[in-house]
Amino acid sequence: MILPEPVTTDERALNERYLVPQLPSLDIADLVTRFASASMDVSDGLIADLGHILEVSDVCGSLFLDRLPISAAVSGYFEGQINRETALRLATGGDDYQVLFTAASSATQSIEEFAQEKQIALTKLGHIGEGAGLSVFWNEMKVSQNLIAGWQHSLTE
Repeated sequence: MILPEPVTTDERALNERYLVPQLPSLDIADLVTRFASASMDVSDGLIADLGHILEVSDVCGSLFLDRLPISAAVSGYFEGQINRETALRLATGGDDYQVLFTAASSATQSIEEFAQEKQIALTKLGHIGEGAGLSVFWNEMKVSQNLIAGWQHSLTE
């Protein structure tokens, strides 16, 4: 008889989070309305969804994977070893249901003050510029773009 390996507390927490997503506070809608130039929920994977924003906005962007907010459960699941490959897995996963938005750098202080007042946790993951495409970095080193960015929708869906 083969028994399954026991499920860790971290795995249980991650499965629960996947099955019953914790949606962002409604205050994020007010923040996006006031300050965002573009926004969407992260459902196809952070890299894929950021790519969608960049493409329709006709701009380029940089994403810094070492800035990803990592929960205690995720860190525990990976035994505290968040490296480039792990960060890429996390950034291409999907079903996060968190809000990704871009805003003018001149609004940074106002955004931070609003977020602090409303107790919204924000993480600045990169920046937007003129041009096209996405550059992904890990500890200031460019990551190869030969990767699956996230969920790929088919034409038959």
